[in-house]
Amino acid sequence: MKKYLYEFYNRLSRRKVSGTSTMDKKVGVSIYFFYRIYVFCLILLVPLLSSCVNREAVDSFDKQFKEEAAKIYKQYPSRAFQQGEVELNTFVQLSGVITVTDNQDGRSIKKNDRFILEVEGERYQVINYSDSEWELTERVTVYGEYYGFIKAEEIKNEL
Repeated sequence: MKKYLYEFYNRLSRRKVSGTSTMDKKVGVSIYFFYRIYVFCLILLVPLLSSCVNREAVDSFDKQFKEEAAKIYKQYPSRAFQQGEVELNTFVQLSGVITVTDNQDGRSIKKNDRFILEVEGERYQVINYSDSEWELTERVTVYGEYYGFIKAEEIKNEL
């Protein structure tokens, strides 16, 4: 038995070690292949999963904003505006359709642009002080301060 182990040890020690055997090459290729698939899946999944989380965060933020806005901004009927019952420097909320803008292209509304919001057949002049951008014919809710016109601090898409 000793002799057998001794010969086995000598064979192992005399064996020339090559760079890689064919088995090592096959394992290396398959590991590399699976690594590339793993990285590819990560590249696809990260934006997909983060967009789902972002959508939930946006929905949560919108819901929270509407709850807080209801405490600050008050809705008034068109009649109250027309009869002067709404005092100046009052925080108001109006929902309607954008019909006209003073932007050069005549379609888009950016920060500091004026536009007309049509609500229940009445027209209100609004100045966009928010960072949001809008287009004509969009249905929006405007949150702002009333000065005879409305200084829009926030504009949300009405769905």
